[in-house]
Amino acid sequence: MLRHIQQENVQKLKPLKASIKFAEMETSLKKKQAELKLRQAITEKETSDIYTEMSLLNLKKEAESLKVEVQVLQEEKQGSSAPSSQKSMEQENQESAMDLIKRTQQALRTEANLHLHKIASNSEEVLSAFLSEDSAKDMKDLEFGKDLLPNQRLGLKFEPTVGCVFLRSYYREKILY
Repeated sequence: MLRHIQQENVQKLKPLKASIKFAEMETSLKKKQAELKLRQAITEKETSDIYTEMSLLNLKKEAESLKVEVQVLQEEKQGSSAPSSQKSMEQENQESAMDLIKRTQQALRTEANLHLHKIASNSEEVLSAFLSEDSAKDMKDLEFGKDLLPNQRLGLKFEPTVGCVFLRSYYREKILY
Protein backbone atom coordinates (compact mmCIF):
# COMPACT_ATOMS: atom_id res chain seq x y z
CA MET A 1 0.00 0.00 0.00
CA LEU A 2 2.83 2.36 0.84
CA ARG A 3 4.32 1.55 -2.46
CA HIS A 4 1.06 2.37 -4.17
CA ILE A 5 0.92 5.79 -2.44
CA GLN A 6 4.49 6.50 -3.45
CA GLN A 7 3.67 5.68 -7.06
CA GLU A 8 0.65 8.00 -6.95
CA ASN A 9 2.78 10.79 -5.48
CA VAL A 10 5.41 10.23 -8.16
CA GLN A 11 2.66 10.42 -10.79
CA LYS A 12 1.40 13.68 -9.26
CA LEU A 13 4.94 15.11 -9.12
CA LYS A 14 5.67 14.42 -12.80
CA PRO A 15 3.53 17.33 -14.09
CA LEU A 16 5.00 19.53 -11.35
CA LYS A 17 8.55 18.57 -12.37
CA ALA A 18 7.66 19.22 -16.01
CA SER A 19 6.28 22.67 -15.20
CA ILE A 20 9.39 23.46 -13.11
CA LYS A 21 11.60 22.33 -16.00
CA PHE A 22 9.51 24.44 -18.40
CA ALA A 23 9.87 27.47 -16.10
CA GLU A 24 13.64 26.93 -15.96
CA MET A 25 13.80 26.69 -19.75
CA GLU A 26 11.67 29.82 -20.10
CA THR A 27 13.95 31.70 -17.69
CA SER A 28 17.01 30.50 -19.59
CA LEU A 29 15.45 31.60 -22.89
CA LYS A 30 14.64 35.06 -21.51
CA LYS A 31 18.20 35.35 -20.20
CA LYS A 32 19.61 34.40 -23.63
CA GLN A 33 17.28 36.89 -25.34
CA ALA A 34 18.48 39.61 -22.97
CA GLU A 35 22.11 38.70 -23.72
CA LEU A 36 21.37 38.81 -27.46
CA LYS A 37 19.74 42.25 -27.14
CA LEU A 38 22.76 43.44 -25.18
CA ARG A 39 25.13 42.12 -27.88
CA GLN A 40 23.05 43.81 -30.58
CA ALA A 41 23.14 47.09 -28.66
CA ILE A 42 26.91 46.79 -28.27
CA THR A 43 27.30 45.99 -31.98
CA GLU A 44 25.09 48.95 -32.94
CA LYS A 45 27.12 51.21 -30.63
CA GLU A 46 30.39 49.92 -32.12
CA THR A 47 29.00 50.44 -35.63
CA SER A 48 27.89 53.93 -34.67
CA ASP A 49 31.34 54.60 -33.20
CA ILE A 50 32.95 53.37 -36.43
CA TYR A 51 30.73 55.68 -38.53
CA THR A 52 31.52 58.55 -36.18
CA GLU A 53 35.24 57.81 -36.47
CA MET A 54 34.98 57.66 -40.27
CA SER A 55 33.14 60.99 -40.29
CA LEU A 56 35.84 62.49 -38.11
CA LEU A 57 38.53 61.19 -40.47
CA ASN A 58 36.71 62.72 -43.45
CA LEU A 59 36.40 66.02 -41.58
CA LYS A 60 40.10 65.83 -40.73
CA LYS A 61 40.99 65.31 -44.41
CA GLU A 62 38.79 68.24 -45.42
CA ALA A 63 40.40 70.38 -42.72
CA GLU A 64 43.87 69.43 -43.97
CA SER A 65 42.98 70.32 -47.56
CA LEU A 66 41.51 73.63 -46.37
CA LYS A 67 44.71 74.19 -44.39
CA VAL A 68 46.70 73.74 -47.62
CA GLU A 69 44.42 76.24 -49.37
CA VAL A 70 44.85 78.74 -46.53
CA GLN A 71 48.64 78.32 -46.70
CA VAL A 72 48.53 78.95 -50.45
CA LEU A 73 46.45 82.09 -49.95
CA GLN A 74 48.72 83.31 -47.15
CA GLU A 75 51.80 82.78 -49.29
CA GLU A 76 50.17 84.56 -52.21
CA LYS A 77 49.39 87.46 -49.87
CA GLN A 78 52.96 87.44 -48.52
CA GLY A 79 54.28 87.24 -52.09
CA SER A 80 52.53 90.53 -52.86
CA SER A 81 54.64 92.43 -50.29
CA ALA A 82 57.22 94.57 -52.07
CA PRO A 83 60.79 93.18 -51.99
CA SER A 84 63.81 95.49 -51.96
CA SER A 85 64.74 95.17 -55.65
CA GLN A 86 63.38 93.94 -58.98
CA LYS A 87 65.89 91.05 -59.02
CA SER A 88 64.88 89.78 -55.58
CA MET A 89 61.21 90.19 -56.54
CA GLU A 90 61.74 87.95 -59.58
CA GLN A 91 63.62 85.41 -57.46
CA GLU A 92 60.88 85.41 -54.80
CA ASN A 93 58.19 85.03 -57.46
CA GLN A 94 60.03 82.11 -59.07
CA GLU A 95 60.55 80.37 -55.74
CA SER A 96 56.96 80.93 -54.64
CA ALA A 97 55.69 79.74 -58.05
CA MET A 98 57.79 76.57 -57.85
CA ASP A 99 56.73 75.94 -54.26
CA LEU A 100 53.06 76.59 -55.06
CA ILE A 101 53.09 74.25 -58.06
CA LYS A 102 54.91 71.50 -56.14
CA ARG A 103 52.51 71.70 -53.19
CA THR A 104 49.54 71.77 -55.56
CA GLN A 105 50.91 68.71 -57.40
CA GLN A 106 51.36 66.89 -54.08
CA ALA A 107 47.89 67.84 -52.79
CA LEU A 108 46.21 66.78 -56.04
CA ARG A 109 48.16 63.50 -56.07
CA THR A 110 47.33 62.56 -52.47
CA GLU A 111 43.82 63.99 -52.10
CA ALA A 112 42.33 63.48 -55.57
CA ASN A 113 44.68 60.99 -57.27
CA LEU A 114 45.29 63.52 -60.08
CA HIS A 115 48.59 64.32 -61.81
CA LEU A 116 49.32 67.98 -62.52
CA HIS A 117 51.55 68.27 -65.58
CA LYS A 118 52.11 70.32 -68.78
CA ILE A 119 53.96 72.95 -66.78
CA ALA A 120 55.11 75.97 -68.80
CA SER A 121 57.17 78.96 -67.73
CA ASN A 122 59.35 81.67 -69.22
CA SER A 123 61.95 80.90 -66.53
CA GLU A 124 64.55 78.19 -66.99
CA GLU A 125 64.90 77.88 -63.20
CA VAL A 126 61.19 77.19 -62.77
CA LEU A 127 61.07 74.58 -65.55
CA SER A 128 64.25 72.86 -64.35
CA ALA A 129 62.71 72.44 -60.89
CA PHE A 130 60.24 69.90 -62.30
CA LEU A 131 60.62 66.55 -64.03
CA SER A 132 60.85 66.86 -67.82
CA GLU A 133 57.77 64.64 -68.25
CA ASP A 134 55.78 67.20 -66.23
CA SER A 135 56.74 70.01 -68.64
CA ALA A 136 54.54 71.04 -71.53
CA LYS A 137 55.23 68.91 -74.60
CA ASP A 138 56.97 71.57 -76.69
CA MET A 139 59.01 72.93 -73.74
CA LYS A 140 60.76 69.68 -72.76
CA ASP A 141 63.88 70.03 -74.92
CA LEU A 142 64.21 73.82 -75.06
CA GLU A 143 67.53 75.57 -74.76
CA PHE A 144 66.81 78.87 -73.06
CA GLY A 145 68.61 81.76 -74.70
CA LYS A 146 68.88 79.90 -78.03
CA ASP A 147 65.39 78.66 -78.85
CA LEU A 148 62.28 80.77 -79.12
CA LEU A 149 59.75 79.93 -76.45
CA PRO A 150 56.64 78.34 -77.95
CA ASN A 151 53.19 79.77 -77.37
CA GLN A 152 51.09 77.96 -74.80
CA ARG A 153 47.29 77.75 -74.68
CA LEU A 154 44.86 77.20 -71.90
CA GLY A 155 41.82 78.76 -73.45
CA LEU A 156 44.05 81.83 -73.74
CA LYS A 157 47.26 82.37 -75.67
CA PHE A 158 50.28 82.94 -73.41
CA GLU A 159 53.36 84.50 -74.99
CA PRO A 160 56.21 83.52 -72.62
CA THR A 161 58.79 85.78 -74.27
CA VAL A 162 56.77 88.90 -73.54
CA GLY A 163 54.90 87.54 -70.54
CA CYS A 164 51.52 88.50 -72.00
CA VAL A 165 48.22 86.72 -72.24
CA PHE A 166 46.13 87.19 -75.39
CA LEU A 167 42.49 86.48 -75.92
CA ARG A 168 41.30 86.19 -79.47
CA SER A 169 37.62 86.67 -79.92
CA TYR A 170 35.71 86.02 -83.10
CA TYR A 171 32.46 87.74 -83.82
CA ARG A 172 30.35 86.27 -86.54
CA GLU A 173 27.21 88.07 -87.49
CA LYS A 174 24.24 85.79 -88.03
CA ILE A 175 21.57 86.90 -90.38
CA LEU A 176 18.16 85.68 -89.36
CA TYR A 177 15.51 85.42 -92.08
